[in-house]
Amino acid sequence: MSTNLKSKRKANVKHNIYSLIELAKVSSEDVYVNAEGVPVIRCKEINDSDRAIRIDCENVKCWLARIAFDQLSFSPHENELTRCLTYLKGLAYLNRRKQETPQEDPLDDCPLLEAINIFLRNRNDEKSYVGTASSLLVELNDTASSYGLECRSKRWPKAANHLSKALHDRRKSLELLRIQIETGRKSGGERFINLSMQCDDDPEASSQASTEANLSTPNSLRLDDDPDDEVYSNIAIKAG
Repeated sequence: MSTNLKSKRKANVKHNIYSLIELAKVSSEDVYVNAEGVPVIRCKEINDSDRAIRIDCENVKCWLARIAFDQLSFSPHENELTRCLTYLKGLAYLNRRKQETPQEDPLDDCPLLEAINIFLRNRNDEKSYVGTASSLLVELNDTASSYGLECRSKRWPKAANHLSKALHDRRKSLELLRIQIETGRKSGGERFINLSMQCDDDPEASSQASTEANLSTPNSLRLDDDPDDEVYSNIAIKAG
């Protein structure tokens, strides 16, 4: 067999395995490691039930061969099926690792994000900022100084362009804090940064509900009179 034919066959095998793996991922409902530490798969096409079964069992191998023939129009060899099963096992362990890894707090060890969070929350009802990176850096430096945040480390931006890059790199962390960021240029060509914080799902409705609750609750029973008294708070809620 010529080198070109061998390369072509190898590429076809690789493509078939990749396609079969992707099809298996889409067709299955869940791939995980059970309480006994065994990689399992849940798929009604395999056993007509919601019960998960071992990935390395014969039923899963037959199912892979069937969907490969029916939907991908090829009959996989034994080694191709084995490689697919190995991938699914690895996927099960990966899913377990993701579940066991605690989600990091975006504010942990990041004074810049903490300063942005405090700065926006202190902007009265606006909870937003629109301006240049230079002006924002001044505001964040003031916030850090007022709240004792560490702003002398190498991670703290020292210039406007450093701040712009830091915000771009931490966009996902900002989203976890429910802070949206937009950047652009004004008509005169000046760059701007727009930060906006969503404090509630419906801030206006929340504010209105709070006002109505206070108006309908007698002065002697308002929650803000003694917020630490649980019994007192329960009485106020019933009165409202």
